[in-house]
Amino acid sequence: MSWIYKQPVEIIFGIGELTSLPERLSSAKKPLIVTNSFFLENENVKAIISELNAEVYTNVSENPDVTEVNRCSRFIKETGSDVIVAIGGGSVIDLAKAASVRADDIRLYHGTGISVPTDKKVRLVSVPTTAGTGSEVTCISVLSDRESGKKCPIVSDGFYPELAVIDPKLTVSMPPYVTASTGIDVLCHVISSCRATQSVIFFEMNCS
Repeated sequence: MSWIYKQPVEIIFGIGELTSLPERLSSAKKPLIVTNSFFLENENVKAIISELNAEVYTNVSENPDVTEVNRCSRFIKETGSDVIVAIGGGSVIDLAKAASVRADDIRLYHGTGISVPTDKKVRLVSVPTTAGTGSEVTCISVLSDRESGKKCPIVSDGFYPELAVIDPKLTVSMPPYVTASTGIDVLCHVISSCRATQSVIFFEMNCS
């Protein structure tokens, strides 16, 4: 069996690691926090916003729409943000990844197979608050186009965050239902991976 694994994202894991962000982003001049309005009440997140003196963008829905990505892209351009910190679940991180390339209209690349230009990309840091999606380390952004009834991923190496900060403290404040749902999502991924591995091993054993 042979395979190739590419992972350019630096991953930092640890309780309280969110507090290390200001030091890690000391060179940033105009940071932007992309998150849910829910997290603006989180003391740790409020402290980071204050320390970074960051702009905040919270117009993110579940299964974000292409129009939301375009709005966020315009906000990035208007504020002159030079680094984006996405704090949230898969929807927040997916929107931030797609917006970070600052495309004029992300619809042009949504389900069309056209490569996403990356010459205007802004630095991106992902801070997941849920388990299960793995969006913080992938080059995939799953978006909806509610006008056309389409939901599909866009894949681009430009979507990779440069850094993923995984701080378990951020999961503590999540509602029980979300905690349970994302935990089960992790379990499903693990079972799926094990089944796939078993199938490959079985195939190779029978072909050898």
